[in-house]
Amino acid sequence: MARFVILGCGHSGSTLLSGLIHQAGYRSVGIPTTTYECFSLNRINEIILDMDNPLLRNAIIDKFWKNLEAANPEHWVLKDPLFPFTYPVFHARCKVPIRLLFIYRNPANNVEHLVRKFSMWMDFTTEDQTKTICEHEWLQKNYLTLDFIRKHPDLPCLWVDYDELLSGNLYKTLCAYTGECLNPNFIQPRKKRAQTIVVSPKLTAFYEELQVEAQIQNERMLATHTLPFRKHSPIVHKISYYFQRSLFWSGIMILKRLLGQANYIRPPFPNFGQYLQDQGISSQEDINNTSILPKD
Repeated sequence: MARFVILGCGHSGSTLLSGLIHQAGYRSVGIPTTTYECFSLNRINEIILDMDNPLLRNAIIDKFWKNLEAANPEHWVLKDPLFPFTYPVFHARCKVPIRLLFIYRNPANNVEHLVRKFSMWMDFTTEDQTKTICEHEWLQKNYLTLDFIRKHPDLPCLWVDYDELLSGNLYKTLCAYTGECLNPNFIQPRKKRAQTIVVSPKLTAFYEELQVEAQIQNERMLATHTLPFRKHSPIVHKISYYFQRSLFWSGIMILKRLLGQANYIRPPFPNFGQYLQDQGISSQEDINNTSILPKD
């Protein structure tokens, strides 16, 4: 058994990866959402990003770690779209060993997904501006994750390319890293066909760098950080898990219909409007002149 944290940009496949591990019997705090996250972590991440009091922030994080470990000792998985911004703070307060999973995706597909999501509510921006915002989100979240990994070279981390995960090429590697006989049928690659769009050359270059470094890091990881396989979780646990999720979300959908509540859509990243203004970004051309990639 182990504790896993998934880092990466939104719509990069983190939900698929988290669900794959959840199916092996891993949990978070409370009943997971449809994206295999937990409400408490979603809220904590949003709070601490706007919090200036480090003592209060640390107290909130300490309580979260304590509750998580009490609910699922040595047997949980976490992921959240805001983790690239907040996980360094969480990790500094963590007192138990963690195994990371860094999932990344071809920006031509990833950005297209982000554009479709955020265009539903960003009607105050043009199509090019929305695309620019999403390209910056992809760059920023992947760069922050990469920067954290490089600062913690002794922390076990498996690099997961979304396309490699869908193709099945990473299945044996993922099983060896988690110590679980994961269910390959959960992936369902035929249902995950993605459209592509033309993105900035800077994103493509960064993605190629990630692919090269992933091969090096994963070979090193397989030689030193694999786990012994454990037996499958009892089927009753899986039945209970799916029953809880279906019952919980049926209730939520009924309440939403009764209250007429619109779906909440998370912004691309905190204070993105001010960020763009500070960077002087107003068009697609500006992104090519903005230095975001790590420098040697």
